[in-house]
This record gives sequence, C-alpha cells and structure tokens, in this order.
Amino acid sequence: MSKFYRTSILTTFIAMFSIVSWGQSISGVVTDEDNRPIPGAFVLVKGTSNGTASNQIGNYSLTTGAGTFEIEVKALNFETLTKSITVGNADVKQNFKLNSGTLTLDNVEIIGYGVERNRPSTGSIAKISGKDISAIRTPSFEAALQGQAA
Repeated sequence: MSKFYRTSILTTFIAMFSIVSWGQSISGVVTDEDNRPIPGAFVLVKGTSNGTASNQIGNYSLTTGAGTFEIEVKALNFETLTKSITVGNADVKQNFKLNSGTLTLDNVEIIGYGVERNRPSTGSIAKISGKDISAIRTPSFEAALQGQAA
C-alpha cells in the first residue's frame, strides 16, 4: 500500500470519528409548571455559544459531542434553570420544567433614529397665552395676535 492511500484512509477515519463524536444531541420539551409548552425558550450550553430556541410547541434540539455539559434554559417571565447532563454514544432526551418568576433587566438601551438639535435662535421669541387673545373680539385669529408681541 502506498503512503498516499494510507494517509487517505487515516484522514477518512479521523473525519468519520469526528462526525460520530459530534453527532450526539440533547433534545426535549421546555414546559411551565402546568406542563404547557414554552415557545422561544433559550437552551444553551453554558460557557459556549452553542444554543438554540424552543419552537412553538416547546421542542428543542441541541447538537453536542460526548461529555458532560451544563445546560442553561432561560425564558422571559420564568426562572433560569441549569442542569448538568452527560451525553454518551447516544442522543439524550431531557425535558425542562421552568417555574414562573420575574425577569429583571440589568441594562436597557434605547436607540432612536434621527437627530434633533437645540440651536440658538437668531430671531425673537414671544409667548402669548390663550387668555390674552380670548378676550379680544376680532374677525380672525391673525388679527387677534396683531400687536400682542413686541
């Protein structure tokens, strides 16, 4: 057997091993204490960016490798739940039941589009109250304002 073929076989074996070792998943349903599904709950492998959100009926599926993982589940208006899950050579089914709670926001950032600047005025500004012009009998609003501001 030539060196090229041995290298190809070794590369293929390593690729197959990688696919098998990362082919496991954790899946299940996220529900509340009344067993109602929670759509949009975030299911994350703690300390990584590996995560997913539950669908409309609370189902989720998270691809992992073999090992022990801290899984964190968060949902709006529910308490955060963390469980340690060990994944072996087969897929793991793990359901999460979240308790009602309140979610507090640490920071709120409001971004507005458009800019309004307060610039110094180059003309004069006068304030005329409604009481001042309501007592004057004139044929038009403009006539009532006439002569009221300096």
